[in-house]
Amino acid sequence: FSGGISNPEFARCAEALRNNTAGIPGAPYTWMTGILPHLEQNDLFNRFRLDSVAWASVNTVATSTPVSAFICPSDPDSSQPIMPGRCRMPSTRGHGTWYVGSMGPARATGSPPYCPAGSTPPAPNAWCDLSWNNQLLRDGIFSRNNWNPTRFASVRDGLSATIMLFELTPRPAGHVSAFIHPMGSLMIPINAPVPPDALVAIEANQHQDPFTFDGKTIGPRSGHPGGCSMTMCDGSVQFFPETTDFKVICQLGTPRGREPVTLP
Repeated sequence: FSGGISNPEFARCAEALRNNTAGIPGAPYTWMTGILPHLEQNDLFNRFRLDSVAWASVNTVATSTPVSAFICPSDPDSSQPIMPGRCRMPSTRGHGTWYVGSMGPARATGSPPYCPAGSTPPAPNAWCDLSWNNQLLRDGIFSRNNWNPTRFASVRDGLSATIMLFELTPRPAGHVSAFIHPMGSLMIPINAPVPPDALVAIEANQHQDPFTFDGKTIGPRSGHPGGCSMTMCDGSVQFFPETTDFKVICQLGTPRGREPVTLP
């Protein structure tokens, strides 16, 4: 978040992201907010009130202005990127995002683990058997309760072998929003089925219960047949088929696991 931009508000946001000192839970300090000036979106960035929560009325325009770089045109929902029921904004609408920061194999919120076929917790080799606490432990490049991303220098597994971002279809994922929580979990298998009732609260513009749906809706998912794309820390984009071994995906999601894995 450098780039020589002189905007003092951007500098304050970047510093808060680096040090995790925003001080206001729910303020729109996300990595997507931080890159807006680099996307020639200075005017939009300047609309954010970074001293207020994202869902406050003073941030309505900023959080509901479409940004094409955050939208995947191959998804039918791309024509309506400003979606109802985003995070803590049940009475308003917010910007969905098709690209999220990877929390690695982190269990989402307090929802039950999503165990793929053959994984039965609490077996020690069941990657889906993850605890509530691991959302704080830097399992991925981003972490659930700390929006400060990992520095590349600490990615010991190699930049080309660590997942940084991945695709996600945002409509069923009520707790994914560009300017509140643009993160997802690799603990959920690629293109895992979305529970039919996950959209009920969203379509009614109500708050979606995270304990029920986060663990099944914020994983890698796309409108592409057979898999989804992920961005590695070196900037390369890899397509991962649905058939990719679940454990390999989880291992590629950790920056310091030192697992001997190979891209599929």
